[in-house]
Order: sequence, then C-alpha cells, then structure tokens
Amino acid sequence: MLGEPGVPVYLRTPSRVLISIAAMVFGCLMVYLGAQQGWTLVLVTCFAVAMTILALVRTEYAILGLIIMANFDGFLKPLFDTRFSLFFKDYFVLLAVVRWTWGLFSGEDRPSFRTVVAVPALLFTGYVLAEVANPNARSVLQSVAGVRAWLIWIPVFFIAYDYLTTREAIERLWIVATVCSIVVAAYGIVQFFIGFEHLYKLSSSFEYYSKMGYFLESGSRVNRVFGTMVSPGVFGTAMGFMALVACGLFLSTRSRVRRIIAGVAVPIVVIGLFFSGSRSAVIGAALGLIVLFALCRRPLVLMVGLVLLAGGIWQSMRLSEGAVGERMATATWEYSSNRALKPLVAGYNIALRHPFGLGVASGTGVARVMRDRGLKDSSTPFLENDLGRAFGELGVPGAILYLGLVFCAFYGAGTAWVRIRAPELAALSAGVIGAAILVAAGLATGAALYLAPGAPYFWLAIATAMRLPDVMRARAVSDDMALAGPEAVSTTP
Repeated sequence: MLGEPGVPVYLRTPSRVLISIAAMVFGCLMVYLGAQQGWTLVLVTCFAVAMTILALVRTEYAILGLIIMANFDGFLKPLFDTRFSLFFKDYFVLLAVVRWTWGLFSGEDRPSFRTVVAVPALLFTGYVLAEVANPNARSVLQSVAGVRAWLIWIPVFFIAYDYLTTREAIERLWIVATVCSIVVAAYGIVQFFIGFEHLYKLSSSFEYYSKMGYFLESGSRVNRVFGTMVSPGVFGTAMGFMALVACGLFLSTRSRVRRIIAGVAVPIVVIGLFFSGSRSAVIGAALGLIVLFALCRRPLVLMVGLVLLAGGIWQSMRLSEGAVGERMATATWEYSSNRALKPLVAGYNIALRHPFGLGVASGTGVARVMRDRGLKDSSTPFLENDLGRAFGELGVPGAILYLGLVFCAFYGAGTAWVRIRAPELAALSAGVIGAAILVAAGLATGAALYLAPGAPYFWLAIATAMRLPDVMRARAVSDDMALAGPEAVSTTP
C-alpha cells in the first residue's frame, strides 16, 4: 500500500524502529489522555490518526473518514461540549484538501477543473471571500465563521470527482455511507421508543433534545429522534438521502453482499426518516423518489426497490401507531409555502436595502450571532432558508452566483446521466441525483448545504453522477483491450 504512486518517498521505506518507537510513544500518550480527559477523546484521536496515515496513501480515506465523522459528530459534540468539537469534520475536509493539493503539485491530473461546476464554484468562492470586507459586517470573526459556513463543503466535489475513477471506488464510498446509515437509523429507532433519558447520564447537554417532539390531536407527545446527529431535521435529511442512494446501489451493484446491505438499509432508514418527524425531509424524499422513478432504466428491478420502500413506510406507520402519519398530514400546502416563502421574502427585502448584503455572518441564518448577543433588530431577521440567507448575507449578486452554482451542479449531473448507456449505472445515477434533489429542496427550509452530513453528501452525489459516464467508458476500454489481446498493445516508442 505504501508503495503506490503518489505516496511520499519517506513513507515508501519507513524505518521499522522509528515506527515501533512512535507507536509506543503514541500508546503512552493515549493512556495518559484517557486517564485525564476520558476514553471517548482517545477513541476519536485514534480514529483521526489512523485516517490521517491512510489519507497520506490515498485521498479516499480522508473522504471516508469525513463520512463516518459526519454521521456521528452530533453525538460527540454534547459529550465534549466545547467549541473544539465544532471542527471534527473540518479536520477531515482539511486533510482531504492537503492530500489532494499534494497530488496536484506532484503532477496528478485534476479533471475536476474542467467540469461545469469549476467556474461557478470559483466565482462564488471569490465573492464570498470578498464579503469579508463588506462594511455592513459586524466583525471579522463573524465574517470568518460565515466564510466557513458558505464554502467548507465545496472542495468535497473536486476531491471526490478526482478520486472516483472506478466503479469499485464509487460503490465503496456509498457502501460505507450505507453501513453508517444503518447504524444511525437503528439507534434512532431505539430512541423513538425509549426516549433520551439514557443519554443524560453521559452529558447534561443531551437534555437539549428533550424539547424535540410534537403533540398529536389526542394530546400525547411523540419524540423526534436525532440518532447521532445534531438535530432531528439533519437526521431526517440524512435518512431520506440514504434511502434513495441505497435504492440506487441496490439496483446497480453486481456484488451480492453489497446488494443485501443496500436492501436491508432501505426500510430501516425509511423508518428513521419518518421517526425524525422532519416534514421537509419527507417532502424532499418524495421529490427525490419521483426523480428516481423518472431516471431509472431498470423497471423490473425497480419494483423490488419500491417494495422495500413501501415496507419501510408501512413499518413506520405500524410502529408509531399512526403518529408519523398524523405528523405528515400537518404539512399542508399553506403551511409548507409559508414556511418556505416568508424567510425568502425577508431575505430579498434585506437585499433591496443592501444590494451587497449584510456580510457573511453565520451558519444557519442572518444575525444568528447578533441574536445570541442580544443585538438583533427588526432589520436583520433570522432566516431559516438558505436562499433567503443568500440574499440577506450576500446580496443580489451573491444569491445569483449561489443559485448558479447549484444549477450547474444539477446540469452537470443531468447531462452525465444522458451519456450513460449501461442501465445499472443509470440506476445508480438516478439514486444519487434524486438524493441530491432532496438536499436541495431543504434550501427552502434551512441551511441544507451547510449542515452535515447532508451538505457533503450533496457534493459527493453530484461528483458521483458526473463521474459515472467516465467510469463506463474506462470499463469499455479495458474490456476492448482484454478482448484484443497483447498484440493490440503497441511496442512503438
């Protein structure tokens, strides 16, 4: 593994003595850390160190580490209860960027620069960075936090696009995400029945989730589960996303084991989706399912996927005794349209008064930090809508660039689907595009392209969809060379 191309020279022939000494020193440090700070921190540190070493070999491991951490960091934040815990995912993004940049300077090709997403991403990044100098911004610190919120996940597309060069790499990526979703969804189902009291013994910060619930017409209260994520809404988005991806993986993979894993995942994550009580995630999943139906080219196999989805919905209704059905029935057209339009109009009105916005300020809405400090006023409302937030923070030019970036992402994914000829790859493309639609629908009700794991999942899905035609072409070339035999290989210098 250490001898692969692109691995730094000093890692190809490491000294066994130095490795042994380093391992012993690291072990002693971990024992001391565990005794002083707790063994959870030791576990996270060991995981980060292991993935760092693997990432030096292949960028893929940094992305896999990001997926795993994004699924569980919502559970870790209350355990550590420090601002440091906000940057768990950031480390893996930075690790991937460093490894990807290393390869760039080593002469590795970067085809992601030639995609339809490259120029819009560059323009949007430049504009957001320029917003730091916006005279309406309250402080540089808030602006730096805002830059992080708007830009942190965009590099994931470029990194993933450049390493997803084979069908095996693509399936390996999504099977890891699927396994994580099974674990998280299963625990979320347990939370639905037993509540959150068992978590209070671990940290008092978990008591925050006791407020997460809704009341039925009968007056009884139902828990909104969050699994291992930061909120029920984020949990619901991730579960809906993985339900669609798992369907696509089930319809496309040639591996029996992976097909079984994907098939098992679909009903479990669908139950998790409904138990989250997230109406926007369910509506987004319905839109994504329509896209999956429209783009999937394997109708007979698709029927099996529909049975798995229907089984998950039926079990959700049965296990909740109809509670989730009553919850979803409240998502009327009037409620949904007001929920989406009011913050959008508020953000647009801010842009009318401030054409270049109020400056990047927060991760989930204009003036969040100001509100926390008691400085909020009527001119800077909280905008729980990423489109409205784009108008409010970035102004009209920034909102146009933001919408253009999202449009180009779907345009690239759609045109790539058109070029796919293999039905099984078209099914996988349909699954990831439908899942990306789910995340994009969440822009109307929250910070869908900021909160993890939905935001990195979105860019991973777009990268996957745009890469699939190249994977098909590479496989065809490989098969042609194999059929032609060794005489087809030219020996001319």
